[in-house]
Amino acid sequence: MKTKQELTQALNLTNKEFGLLADYAYCDQFMPGGDVKQWQSRMKEAMMEEEGIEMEIGEPIWRPGDKDKLISIFNRQVK
Repeated sequence: MKTKQELTQALNLTNKEFGLLADYAYCDQFMPGGDVKQWQSRMKEAMMEEEGIEMEIGEPIWRPGDKDKLISIFNRQVK
């Protein structure tokens, strides 16, 4: 619960946006009390690696539209 509170507050996330992070286990990579900007940077790197996997297997990893929503969260200014 602390992860949800910290990320929601720092990034002004809606419940739906937090749910999207949870669907892809990105919020699981955040340690409560950690640096949100560093987490965002690591998640962008993870997405780039996942794009490579997506290209290798030839099948989408993300549902349509989710990738752009996630990128916007990872590029969002931290409060």
